[in-house]
Amino acid sequence: MCFCKNNPSAAPFGCQLVHYADGDREIPVASVVARLKTRNPGPSDHDGVEIDCPKCGERHKHGWGAGPRTPHCKPENRTPGDYYIPEISDVAIKYRK
Repeated sequence: MCFCKNNPSAAPFGCQLVHYADGDREIPVASVVARLKTRNPGPSDHDGVEIDCPKCGERHKHGWGAGPRTPHCKPENRTPGDYYIPEISDVAIKYRK
């Protein structure tokens, strides 16, 4: 059972069932605010996403692609466990410098 089912304000976008090596877990879903793109990509540049963190409420950046992610929260705001970044399509694009 996902902690957010007992506390909806902790995960306003719901939970996602994720299959880990040590068993299945439901983790909170992050809200994707923007897709990040580089105007003139080089060999080490990649697309990313900007999310509102369901763990601490701050905005974080992650690499592109759906799946579980480790939070980038400040230590004083960190709670245990991952969150899930969903597939996105209709999200504003932000260009990185």
